[in-house]
Amino acid sequence: MGIMAILFGLTTTAGWYTYYVTVIRHLLRKRPSLRDKIIQIFKVLFPCMNIIIVGYITMSGNDANLFWSLVSCVLAIPVFTNLVALVILRGKFWEIFKDYKARYLGIGKVDPNFHVFYEDDKNIKAQEELIRKGVEH
Repeated sequence: MGIMAILFGLTTTAGWYTYYVTVIRHLLRKRPSLRDKIIQIFKVLFPCMNIIIVGYITMSGNDANLFWSLVSCVLAIPVFTNLVALVILRGKFWEIFKDYKARYLGIGKVDPNFHVFYEDDKNIKAQEELIRKGVEH
């Protein structure tokens, strides 16, 4: 049971880390230098915060209820944000679904200029490189 709890904790932490890094990348996509610095800092702070929180709860003698209460409060913000984003981005979902059907199911026509991720667009990638180098585009 202990091994399962450790594996659950590691996979959940890795999932949330990936989620937060993706959010940072998206929010700071027009400022790649700042984005890269913040991600480097986040790589150090994220595990430290987990260790501090779990260590505090364990060392203070509190039971797991405090931990789960903290987790519930902390996760409420991204979950609510995701729900709002799902409603706002439902049109984009149908575009992506249409592209998926055309590319992988053979239903419809494939648009070669459609990019699911903005990083896949060569023009945007070139602009990011120029910004990193300090050249105006």
